[in-house]
Amino acid sequence: MDTMACNAGLTACQKTACWDEALPILESLRLRQLRGDIVTYTAVLSGLNRGGCWMASMALSLEAPDCDEALRIATLAGAGVGRWDQALARLHRDDGVRSYGVAIKACEDFAEWPAALRLLGAFEARRLASQAVALNSGLSACEKGMQWQAAIQLLSTFEDKRWKTDVITRSAAITACAVVAKWPFSLQLFHQIPRADTVALNAALAACEQGGQWQVALLMLQSASQLVPPLDLVSFNSALSACAAASAWEWALRLFEEVHEASLEKDAITYSAALTAHAGASFWQEALALFEELCLQNRADSGAAAAAIAACGTAAQWAAALGMLEAEVSGDAHEDANVLRVTCMACCQGNQWQRAALLALTMAELSSTLDPQIYSMIITARMRATA
Repeated sequence: MDTMACNAGLTACQKTACWDEALPILESLRLRQLRGDIVTYTAVLSGLNRGGCWMASMALSLEAPDCDEALRIATLAGAGVGRWDQALARLHRDDGVRSYGVAIKACEDFAEWPAALRLLGAFEARRLASQAVALNSGLSACEKGMQWQAAIQLLSTFEDKRWKTDVITRSAAITACAVVAKWPFSLQLFHQIPRADTVALNAALAACEQGGQWQVALLMLQSASQLVPPLDLVSFNSALSACAAASAWEWALRLFEEVHEASLEKDAITYSAALTAHAGASFWQEALALFEELCLQNRADSGAAAAAIAACGTAAQWAAALGMLEAEVSGDAHEDANVLRVTCMACCQGNQWQRAALLALTMAELSSTLDPQIYSMIITARMRATA
């Protein structure tokens, strides 16, 4: 039995939850004086974790070739069974960079920002290396815990202590502010970066998107057009989505064209924002053409279908909306509540209250709940149709 065969057996144990058979397989590998790889240890650790043997998992993780990743898996296992503090205490026995870095990364995974801040304090007290990596994980933990003030304070404190920070560090702090729509703080942090890169710019643009600041996003995009490295799809998507959400459809469609001119491959976010812009402008034919383009690429989904149907609705093209719902290109549209909802709304906008009522019944059967807004629209459509 070689390492590859051993890994196959361990993976089978993992899939069938036969974790008690994993250790004998690992032992047979050792008897043959063969060394396992990270796949070997990850499978064994996963088995031990499922069996609740997280202490054994922690001990075994120290033998793994990629010890950092194995330690993190074991630490997360301890957290998963409510032994978070004990798992971190186990890591504290080693005062090295590795254990602290792994512990802080585990805090990031669980959004345990208070624990991350405590660990960073201990990390700094021991004057360990890899400061930027540890600080970045701490800031990410604040982001996931939606603690933007803690992120700003953390960055300020450790910069005052002359910790080594980088663009990624500030980008993490910018994102922590962005997720709670604190865009002014995100922009302030961005402008403090001497040589901002695309990652930092994208974090700031995401903050503008979250805060509904489409004009600011456009200005930032324009001023960064000569940025090195150049703007990427994420940059355009953030500004495009901000414009589409604010009904600034002209700018959104212009940005969509710029994505094409920049030879960037559009993704689902790009198309979704463009479809939303078409809906806002009542460009229903263009929306259908865009959806057809997605279908030809086998990338159409229910979200794109809903956006295209919404464009038909705003243009009072209820027949086109129904045609999309019934067309084969819609795939599983009949089982998607959002697609049914926007089609129902399109029928209401066209005063087709009977068709809307039938769709509303289908929606109720699928979700077992009533949508008051839809029923109100149906009543209004009936009143208009019979007036």
